[in-house]
This record gives sequence, C-alpha cells and structure tokens, in this order.
Amino acid sequence: MLNSIKALTDEHSVILKALEILNVIDVNTDNIQDIKIIIDFMKNFVDNCHHVKEEKVLFDFFRT
Repeated sequence: MLNSIKALTDEHSVILKALEILNVIDVNTDNIQDIKIIIDFMKNFVDNCHHVKEEKVLFDFFRT
C-alpha cells in the first residue's frame, strides 16, 4: 500500500510541474505545440491513468 501511495505522490509532483509550466508559458504561436503536449499529457495521463490508480488504491484502502 505504501508503494502505491508513494507512486501516486510522485505522479502528483509531475502533474504539478506540468501545471506550473502551463502557468508561466507565454501563450503565442511559437509555443502552441508545447501547450498542446502538456494538455495532451493532462487529458491522457491524468484522466486515463493517474485517476484510475487513485481510485483503485483509495477504494481498496477504504474497503479494508
């Protein structure tokens, strides 16, 4: 269980870093591809992978 929580907190650090980058990146046509990559990461990794892991770990924890 602790390994799962550690993995999730490590992922949170990566997600926060991506959000920090989005917060400071200059929005212009030169950076549009970088912005798209970060948004794609948020949609695909966060929604489809990270949240699934959170639900599994937390639901398993609360069931016990």
